[in-house]
Amino acid sequence: MFQSSLRPALILVSGLIATLAAEDGPATQRRLLNAMESLAFPGIGAYRVDDLAVRIAEGAPAKFGAVAVAVSGKALDKGGKVDAPAFDGDLPGCRKLSMWVWADAASNAAEVGLQIKDGKEEWLMQTVPVDWTGWKLVEIDPTAGGMRQAYEQKEHDGKLDLPVRSVHLIWFASAPGATSLSFDALTASVQPNPTDTGVALSTLGADVIEPGAPLALRVIAENRTAASQAVEVRYRLQANPTYADPVMPDPVHGYDHALGATSTVTVDGVDKGAAFLCDGDEFSNFEAPWSNGYKELVATIDLGQARDISEVRWHAGDANWIFKADASTSLDGQSYAAVDGAQGFGMNGKWGGPHRFPWTKPVKARYLRLRFHDDAKTPNCVRLPPTLMVYDGIANDKVVLPEVGPVVASGTVRADVAAREIAELVLASAEPVGPGGYLLGLETTAGGRSEIRWSHLFVRPADTVPSERALRFGMNGNASDAGVSAEMRRCGFGYMRFENAKWMMFMPTPDHVGFDGSVAPWQVDLDGIFAAYQKLGLKVLPYVFQVPAWATSAGDEVKKNREGWPPRDHADYGEAIFQLVARFGRAKVAPELLKSDDKKSGLGLIDAVELWNEPNLNDPNWGPFVGTMGQYLEVMRAGAEGSRRADPTLPITSGGFAGMDIEVVGQLQEHEYADGKRPLDFIDIINVHFYSGRSEPETCGWDPNVSRNGPSAGGTTYP
Repeated sequence: MFQSSLRPALILVSGLIATLAAEDGPATQRRLLNAMESLAFPGIGAYRVDDLAVRIAEGAPAKFGAVAVAVSGKALDKGGKVDAPAFDGDLPGCRKLSMWVWADAASNAAEVGLQIKDGKEEWLMQTVPVDWTGWKLVEIDPTAGGMRQAYEQKEHDGKLDLPVRSVHLIWFASAPGATSLSFDALTASVQPNPTDTGVALSTLGADVIEPGAPLALRVIAENRTAASQAVEVRYRLQANPTYADPVMPDPVHGYDHALGATSTVTVDGVDKGAAFLCDGDEFSNFEAPWSNGYKELVATIDLGQARDISEVRWHAGDANWIFKADASTSLDGQSYAAVDGAQGFGMNGKWGGPHRFPWTKPVKARYLRLRFHDDAKTPNCVRLPPTLMVYDGIANDKVVLPEVGPVVASGTVRADVAAREIAELVLASAEPVGPGGYLLGLETTAGGRSEIRWSHLFVRPADTVPSERALRFGMNGNASDAGVSAEMRRCGFGYMRFENAKWMMFMPTPDHVGFDGSVAPWQVDLDGIFAAYQKLGLKVLPYVFQVPAWATSAGDEVKKNREGWPPRDHADYGEAIFQLVARFGRAKVAPELLKSDDKKSGLGLIDAVELWNEPNLNDPNWGPFVGTMGQYLEVMRAGAEGSRRADPTLPITSGGFAGMDIEVVGQLQEHEYADGKRPLDFIDIINVHFYSGRSEPETCGWDPNVSRNGPSAGGTTYP
């Protein structure tokens, strides 16, 4: 145990918080809205500013956490505006919003501030002149009357209506040209929530770090009480080379006792077997086939023993086909009693999760029964949620840090956190942590309450997996995000199966193709994307489907999924593949045969071509190929012949089939064309999508992607 390698360190963020506490008064609670540790600003936008980029700030030492974030762009005019969403959520009684802003001589920023959405959906903003260099704490009180409309909204009055519901960072450029600012730690002073008690703890810091770098993780303590609180964090870092993923209990409700329990379902009184509610997999769920209508689904969960059920949650998945639920419980599995407040509970429209059932008090039970219905209505499709969670509190749970491997570092940090304030406890190492997987365990004591939690930490390898080893693994991609692609190549992925080489995206008319991003509205620069992949050492496999409007066989009456229909003339698909392979294969092609403006060929940027995607899925509303397998095999042959004309040496794969059913894949051998040839005569690779499960011939009893710690009870993931 190398305790000396992790030195306890404590930072109290006095410059950020303590200076505001006296002014805000004891009636407000400081909240950290965004620590600015992430490069992600979902929905970042701009007006008259191009080339937006977000990166770790260089030359601006962080005021909070490990790093600050720099945002930059190219202003087209004076007054060009950058708009970066930083927080979404209700801020009741918001008295003050604060953020650190770094400016320098190259910032080219006239004003900086915050844009908020208020309780009546009105967008307001307030800015200050950028008249400093270095860091400055920018503070805005939205209730002080200085806010103005961010843009004209005639239906609103320009006055703040609490609560604040969204906060964006904004600035305006001084002149055309490069513009940039750095930001750190967005905080708010808000009305205390009487239901929030004690000290709330959260962690900051990357869960993936570079080799040779010291550990730099932070615990953020938010004191929600009116008195100073002592906080202690004991930490332990264990090597975890097999990525053991032990289940962590909820800090309030304890362990999920539905995980691994038995769940069954009946549909209109008919037993349908497993309900897949308790396997911990958010991607598996029970679904009844389409019909003329269903009255009810009844799911029963056997917890294995009686428990004082105090909390029930679910993840929705695609269960919005479920409308209402009635909950009942039983000790013996025979006699059920309705749960107060959980009858006719509305579930429709609740996407994502977790969501809570209206469980008003603990109920002692071994069996939980959920009746899903829509009163007297009979929907023609019903799907259960993928995951159900059942809790009975923490009183009877013995929570200890899991043992997964040797302890490589440990220590303790402590702090006194002022009333309704925030403190940052830093776990910093003097020695770097070697490449590999780790489990970081934290035991915290704060405000008289103890909590145990753990999380994964990965240290990247110091080198990149050699190309010859990387060819065994690939990924599916649809964008030119070089950062993600570079990370995946470094991890050992060698192939990119590229989605956006769609036919309609490069061939807008029968006599023209564009691979340079000129085809609207998609503007996919295949030249640049494929070249970037090759520079990273990735092999490229484009798959070509989705028929352009001029080529589809869909009739005028078809309004949905027209691109999924086969081409009217199979030769059109053959020509599209010819043009793609001529450009990106390795063989030079006569310029007079090419339909691109620059007549380039033989660029050598792809390593195979895939003819369609999941052609055995043919639902008219969404299927990739709205036709028969016989029709697809004719289209596939036309594409294969087009590829061979352009580059006889380029490997050709069938369209990736959804699953490995012999009845589907076998047609590649059995189907006979008019000239006596068969599909296998035209392709080099049979392409299938391995959807694990109990479908032969890919029968899988234990799926390690679901049961990471070994086969589940009974030895199977899929019953």
